[in-house]
Parts: sequence; C-alpha cells; structure tokens
Amino acid sequence: MRVAQMMEALGADRRREYAGELAHHYQLSGHTTRTVLYHQQAGQWALQRSAFGEAVSHFTTAIEHLRTLPEPPRRTQQELDLWIALGPALLATQGPGAAEVEQAYNRARDLCQQVDDTPQLFAALVGLWQHYIVRGATRTASELAEQLLTLAERLHDDDLLLQARSAMGNTLYYRGEFIAARGHLERGAALHQPQQHRAQIRRYGRGPGLVCLRNLAWTLWVLGYPEQALRHSQQVLTVAQESVHPADLVAALVYSARVHQHRREAHVTQELTEAAMALSREQGFTQRLAAATILHGWALTAQGQVAEGLGEVCHGLEAYQATGAEDDRPYWRALLAEGLGQAGRIDEGLQALTEAMAVVHTRGLRVWEAEVHRLRGELLVAQAGAHHAEAEACFQQALDFARQQHAKAFELRAATSLSRLWQRQGKTTQAHALLAEIYAWFTEGFETVDLQDAKAMLGAF
Repeated sequence: MRVAQMMEALGADRRREYAGELAHHYQLSGHTTRTVLYHQQAGQWALQRSAFGEAVSHFTTAIEHLRTLPEPPRRTQQELDLWIALGPALLATQGPGAAEVEQAYNRARDLCQQVDDTPQLFAALVGLWQHYIVRGATRTASELAEQLLTLAERLHDDDLLLQARSAMGNTLYYRGEFIAARGHLERGAALHQPQQHRAQIRRYGRGPGLVCLRNLAWTLWVLGYPEQALRHSQQVLTVAQESVHPADLVAALVYSARVHQHRREAHVTQELTEAAMALSREQGFTQRLAAATILHGWALTAQGQVAEGLGEVCHGLEAYQATGAEDDRPYWRALLAEGLGQAGRIDEGLQALTEAMAVVHTRGLRVWEAEVHRLRGELLVAQAGAHHAEAEACFQQALDFARQQHAKAFELRAATSLSRLWQRQGKTTQAHALLAEIYAWFTEGFETVDLQDAKAMLGAF
C-alpha cells in the first residue's frame, strides 16, 4: 500500500504511465475502488498507445472488480464507461464479428437505459451496428443505422452525423443498393474532419471518415467509375498514413487492395496485401490478416501461381470465418471459385458459388449477386459436356441483376461473358450490339483489364 501511495504522489503524467502497477498494488491490498480506477486508467493509456490486447486485459479486470462493489448510480455509470472503452479494443483484436463485441455493446446499451446517457448510447449503437453488419445481419444493421441517423439528426452533431452516414452507406452497399449508398457516403465524406479522426478511433473503434471513403471507392467502382474509385482509395491510404494509427493503416491497405483487385491489378494487390499481412501479424489484427491473406492468394493465382494462391485463399477463408465475420463471404467465395476454375477444379468452384449464393439469399448480402451468377456461367462453359444453355441463363441473370442495381462494372463483365458465348454460337450481331452498348456508357477507366477485354472483343467482331 505504501508503494502505491508513493507512486500516486507522482505527477499526473507519470501516474498515467504507472497506472498498471498502481492497479496491481491496490489489487494486492484489497482496495477495490482504487483497483478499478487504475485499471481503467491503464486501459485508456494502452488504447492511446494502440496496445489493444493490454487494454482488453485492464478493462475486463476493472469490470470484474467493479461488480464486487455496491450498485449506486455512480457505479452503473462507471461500468458503462468501462464497457464503452472496452469495445474498440475488442474490435481491434478480435474483429467486429466476435461474440465478445456483441456482449460488450449490448451490456453498454442496457446500462444506458438505466442512466439515460445519450452520447454513450450512440457509441453503443455504433458498436452493435459494426457487429451486425460484419455478421451479415443486414436487417438488424439497417435498423441500427436508422436509429443512429435519427439520433444524430436530433442532436444536430456533425461528428455523429458522420458516423450515421457511414453506417447507412455501408449497410446499403452490402445490400446492393449502390445509388442510395453513394448518396449517404458522399454526404458523410463531406463531414470528415481529419483533426477529429484519432478521437473517433479511440471512442468508436473506427474512423467513420475513412470508412466513408473506403465504401465510396468500392461503390464507385461497382457503379462504373474505376478512376474515381482509385482516387478515393488513394485518399484512404493518405488519411491512414497521416493518422499514424496501426489499425487505420492496416485497414487502409486492405481496403485499397480490394479496389485494385476489383480492377484486376494483381501485382499492386500483392504489394498492398503483403504490407497489410506483416502489420496485422505484428499488431494481432486477426480479421485484417485473414482478409489480406485471401486477397494475396487471389493475386498469386492471377499471376500464375495457382496452387500456392489457392492454398492462401482457403487458409484466409477459414481464418476469416473463425472471427465470426460473414459480410464478405460471397465475395471471398467468388474469388475462391475463380481460382478453382483456373486450376480446372470446376465442380469445387461450382460448389463454392452455391455456398456464396446461399449467403446472398439468407442474409441479403447482394453486392456480389450478379458476379456470382456470371462466374457460375463461366465455370459451366469450362465444364466438360455441353452446358451452354445453362451458362447463357446464368449470364443473362447476371446481366439482369446488374442492371437492376445500376452496377455498370458487373454489367460490363456479364455482357462480355455473354457476348463471348454468343460469338461462339455464331450470334455475332447480337453479341456486338450487347457489348457495344455497355462499353459506350463508360467515360473513364479504359486502361483497366475489364474495359480492355471488352474493347478487344469488339475489335474482333
């Protein structure tokens, strides 16, 4: 006890650094109130240093000891603050899909109702939204995003509006409502203030401005603007590098790698994911590591290292699912099916696409619906035996879904696949008309692989 009292006599800055030791000394002496206080301070100091595993340990220990105290309102508020502080550390170490994340933010929401704490309620809802969107629970995520937007508009707070717009845009993107998603994401990105970024990361476990730019890049690519998508992707990297926050940087590397994967730029995808994998291992970011591994595997496969690449994709998929995440499962399965097709393992590729489509239907994750149909058609064309009629139906379905969603990137791919099949069948006039119409729509990105392929096919006609 005397050692702890001597350490407490230090200035506030030094005391913060020794908070963990103070918590230990008071814990040994049975002084519960001060044990909780210093574990809480040690957790906050760990968060500021991006020592997320350490923060989890301090906050959970503080909660355990706090529960042994009587329950006046002050204790309820302190427990609420601890759960809200624990959330970002859990998000970083275990990923948003982890059951512990749901538990932490559900408990925080319950406590908010007891103490009527609106700012903490908003933070709890953001945490729950992150959990449910990553779990692929689009209906629940939509309800939470609506609650966030209503609350933010009522409070007339731009920081809260940025979080809410980010949540709405992200949810709509995964539901395949790309036009509406773009509107929310652009309005959210306009509210982004770089000087607020680090505080938002510590409080919510995510920088909403970064997430808006990320999803805007993905959405713009789908809508047929690959150059604008690339510019936003580069902006994401710039914001992350300026924040000097490991979680930001690894997220930005993975986000940008996805844009380059969409553009079929395998070499750049490989470079970005190698950096993301190294940083994820160093910091213990399990979900980011899994995503980067899948994308790295795709890049290897696309560059001819099919066996090694497929191995990485499968390993990454297993690790990603272990985090509880479901949001990108159709996308990852589509990449797996593409690689299996390159390896000549057609039946396995078709099975992967069947699994992807099941997730699309059960969870409403419609981003990759058109592409899953198209890839199924490509595998059927490659399969031994005559499956051209079934493949044509798949390509037509892909085309229809892409048009419904205004997804010009997917429409171009579907039209290219269908035109190639029609050309083989001697339907040259129909093939040319279909592909020429969608190609003429584009105003940028003519150096990308998809548009180059379409141009080459039109030239061949």
